[in-house]
Amino acid sequence: MQQPKHDLGRIGRPVAFNTEAIVRAAKVGTARSEVDQDNALEIARNLFASLAITDDRLAMDAAALATAFEDAMTGRPVRLRIDVCDTTTCPKFHHDQRHMRLVTTYCGPTTQYMLKDRGDHVFSAALWELLLFKGGNHPTFSQRVVHRSPPMMRGQRRLCLVIDC
Repeated sequence: MQQPKHDLGRIGRPVAFNTEAIVRAAKVGTARSEVDQDNALEIARNLFASLAITDDRLAMDAAALATAFEDAMTGRPVRLRIDVCDTTTCPKFHHDQRHMRLVTTYCGPTTQYMLKDRGDHVFSAALWELLLFKGGNHPTFSQRVVHRSPPMMRGQRRLCLVIDC
């Protein structure tokens, strides 16, 4: 995994399996922890378990992504966050005061973003697609991309993984 040349990198990947039933049974909330290559799988399992998600495929995917992210961001502490939400959590378009952020949505409405040179057009990621955002702490950040959590309709749930450094 390489850092994007611009403020946004996208890596498409197929939906590995349907997570809707898993997310319906999950506890709404947020789980987070620092992670490194030595404990990525254990931490991911514990974070998912704290949200009543025991499907190990999700923990293995999150751990693999965290490990690759840490490899690419050498020397930076990596934080893993898992969100199960049923309301809109961050409705305003913004950029983060981080070096880099990786976001993927396993279930539900996906992260939205706007490219400042494309007017007011709102793009939505695909399920399981990886979005890499440079943040305000990145030395080549240009403020050309902003993102937000998607609007949620009543009865929807979202499972989102965020990895920061």
